[in-house]
Amino acid sequence: MRGSSHGPGGNLVVELLKLHLLTILNSTKRMRKESMKMILEKGL
Repeated sequence: MRGSSHGPGGNLVVELLKLHLLTILNSTKRMRKESMKMILEKGL
């Protein structure tokens, strides 16, 4: 899918959304790691 029909503005929005999703994924990964540590520490 190309955003050429929307012009450069459409591409910018897509890039921003991609960045936003990446940051969300990274933060959830970090949270999962931390929660796993907490669970392991509590288990031990």
